[in-house]
Amino acid sequence: MESIYHAAPLSHERRTIRLLHVHSDKDLSKAVSCDLSVIDLDADHAPFATLSYVWNIDTEVKRDTILCGGQALSLTRNGHDALRHLRARIGPFTIWIDAICIDQTNHEEKLNQVRLMGSIYSKASIVYVWMGTGKENSNRALDFIEHA
Repeated sequence: MESIYHAAPLSHERRTIRLLHVHSDKDLSKAVSCDLSVIDLDADHAPFATLSYVWNIDTEVKRDTILCGGQALSLTRNGHDALRHLRARIGPFTIWIDAICIDQTNHEEKLNQVRLMGSIYSKASIVYVWMGTGKENSNRALDFIEHA
């Protein structure tokens, strides 16, 4: 089976990135399903979001699976929780998330994409920050801030 990254190759001559298109599903218990596409940061493109989140919660021993282009992809529990939360809140969306949009097994690609991160975040229409699923105390603190 062809890698999802080979099906959506990045250009070495252009400033290209992959975007994740997360599909909506009325049954929120179903696995997150998505597809990848490639855009050129220097060309016109549809709006996209970015996700900034903590990779290393509890040493990220726990991992979950999403379906990307019909293939199972492993993602940290925290990243998975963020995608599920966004899908439940906003339905289908397009997002750049480094753990998925960059082939983590390709050292050269990782170096090239890290160099583009400033542009990726600045060109995003919105940046979501995910610190993890809330606990009683964190929810109470955020409610206090919201109403202060």
